[in-house]
Amino acid sequence: MRVAIIGGGAAGFFAAIHVKINYPTASVTLFEKSDKLLSKVKISGGGRCNVTNGCTSITNLSKAYPRGEKQLKKAFARFNTKHTMEWFESRGVELVIQDDQCVFPVSQNSQTIIDCFLTEAKKRGIQIKTESPIVALESLPNDDLRLTARGGEVIDFDRVIVTTGGSPKKAGLDWLENLGHAIETPVPSLFTFNMPHESIRDLMGVVVEKSKTIPVLVDFWAPWCGPCKQLTPVLEKLVNSKNGKIILAKVNVDENQAIAAQLKIQSIPTVYGFVDGKPIDAFQGAQPESQIEKMIDKLI
Repeated sequence: MRVAIIGGGAAGFFAAIHVKINYPTASVTLFEKSDKLLSKVKISGGGRCNVTNGCTSITNLSKAYPRGEKQLKKAFARFNTKHTMEWFESRGVELVIQDDQCVFPVSQNSQTIIDCFLTEAKKRGIQIKTESPIVALESLPNDDLRLTARGGEVIDFDRVIVTTGGSPKKAGLDWLENLGHAIETPVPSLFTFNMPHESIRDLMGVVVEKSKTIPVLVDFWAPWCGPCKQLTPVLEKLVNSKNGKIILAKVNVDENQAIAAQLKIQSIPTVYGFVDGKPIDAFQGAQPESQIEKMIDKLI
């Protein structure tokens, strides 16, 4: 069996690995459009990788996302946070559960998770193609699926698993609908809206432009967020200690939801570091002061 995985993120690697676990003789090829594998894993949790949540109650986990509660219960019945922790620990990754229930590798380094995925993929003989965006996917009369990569490479597969993430517009999923899949109209995520208003765009522009002359730390918070109230004073203290080498901007997500959508903020507190007009690093949730200072020092 020939299997293609489209998307070189955590979901893509997990899918590829489990195809080989369940079908050891299968030929598995993973396609990633960029030259970087697992790039979001790298910056997750401020470079520490927030692996999962320490809560193991399927009911409580599902309630955290009311819109998809029923679907999540079904999914969690098959694979949940407990299984995730067991998966990594069985492969030699030691994990720690923080007081806020965030789960990180004991190493406090996202490279540990990346190395785990890469080692497992190599061990199972998974072929990885970077800088290989798929530009076409078509069904053949013999039930094969034909992939065309940028540059003209054409390869036929028996099965294709798509792990490219969501799309803000239905048109972004037309290529799957053309194969006969039923596509639901995408709906906004918890902090996602369509296009920002001009005033919001201007505010984000101020941050971007300012970071071209001095690094900017952006704190996404809300008045009702308990962890945010604990984190903000720490950020202020650390930024002040750098004697003007970095500045702090605070964005209330309740008042600036479009900015949160632009940066795909899904939980708070979230902190982004901007340098030369680009987001360089980020983390979510409460972090040790020493880890935050390391991030700041990296930015300046």
